[in-house]
Amino acid sequence: MRAQAWASAFREARAAARVDHIGAVRIYDIVKAKGWPWIVMEPLPGRTLPQALDVAGPLPVQQVTRIGLRLVGLTGRRDLGRPERNHHVRR
Repeated sequence: MRAQAWASAFREARAAARVDHIGAVRIYDIVKAKGWPWIVMEPLPGRTLPQALDVAGPLPVQQVTRIGLRLVGLTGRRDLGRPERNHHVRR
């Protein structure tokens, strides 16, 4: 992995590690192993997307939109050194 890509991966991981939100997984560490960055995250109980879709079937468009807007709201944080994107999330 190139040095610039490695530095970028670490910057992104460090920014993500500062997010404290119920909808975001906690990041415990960032390490380099076998030439690649690895992010050590908290384990979460749950199921994979294919497993969830097998149980519930496709999600309604409104629900997918709501989930997407919540995720977008997490990415536009000025205090994390990322540009604000002026997205407003309805709760």
